[in-house]
Amino acid sequence: MIKIDEVIESLLKLDAYRKYFTGLPYRKGVVDNVLKLICDKYLNMYNNILEPESLSLAIEEAVKSYTRDKKTVITVAKKLIDYLRSEHSFYVDIAWPPIDISNTFERLMYIAKELQMSDKTIEDLSDELWISTRTLEDDLSRLRGYHDPIQVCGKPFLINEMVRDGGRIKFTSTVHPLFLTLNITQVIVTLKGLKHMCKDPILSNYALISAKSIWQQLSDYAKKRILYVSEHLLPDDRDWYLSLDEPLDNYFYTEYECSHTEGAGVLCDCIKNRKTCYLEYLTNSGERIFLERCSVISLCSDGKCVKALVNNEEIVIELKRVLRSAYTREELI
Repeated sequence: MIKIDEVIESLLKLDAYRKYFTGLPYRKGVVDNVLKLICDKYLNMYNNILEPESLSLAIEEAVKSYTRDKKTVITVAKKLIDYLRSEHSFYVDIAWPPIDISNTFERLMYIAKELQMSDKTIEDLSDELWISTRTLEDDLSRLRGYHDPIQVCGKPFLINEMVRDGGRIKFTSTVHPLFLTLNITQVIVTLKGLKHMCKDPILSNYALISAKSIWQQLSDYAKKRILYVSEHLLPDDRDWYLSLDEPLDNYFYTEYECSHTEGAGVLCDCIKNRKTCYLEYLTNSGERIFLERCSVISLCSDGKCVKALVNNEEIVIELKRVLRSAYTREELI
């Protein structure tokens, strides 16, 4: 039987430190404190005899309680496990956190993505990332912009519309952080594709906001290079690129915020999220009419019309004839 206190005592000796912890960016005093913390957590939870699953849980609790760089505890714990395997043939299978939890930005991006799953709770994330629920609450406050919001290229990254429901977080629109690494030609290709999508009657604002987000993350060199290429090498509408400099308030926009009353601007959100809408519509005879409480079913295969239920009757609405669209009747008055 292997005893936890005897293992830690042997590792606190200078020769063991030199053998197993040389090369780590930590002083011996820091390593000693971490090893003692793991030992204390183990003894508080279990008896002195080492068991693989118990050691895994004790290490997790040590990481959660450590108030400084949590990566320190994880790094030292991995060396402890190496020691147990090589000196005592003691094997521990641990599911380490999937990211560097000491990196605040990476942790916030992970939380923003993972909480989109309806079955995942704050407690689930706490167990998965080995951080306390209090730290998670602080992270959520930062994501919502309540204090010290994170910045991306000088713009805040905020998720304003989220609500708590039974320990779960629900987003009005889920956020998908994508910070792509592209060369200039890839950027040009992406922007040209988005420019084309700006002509789509129901996706135009989504495409425009996406293009602005990409453009405003570019360096001055990249912008100048793209403008030069669009004017001299791969002819394109240079003024369209210049228009992308119009500032954005945030780097995340909900589907509602991407929608607009001009034309069929709310229909994409209504199709995806089963919302009703109100339309100002131009008939074949040239008459302007209002279609109320339209339940949009789907986009037609040609992309030029949608199928909708109006007064329990299924009709086909031509997108080019939609003058204005809104979520409420008052918005069209």
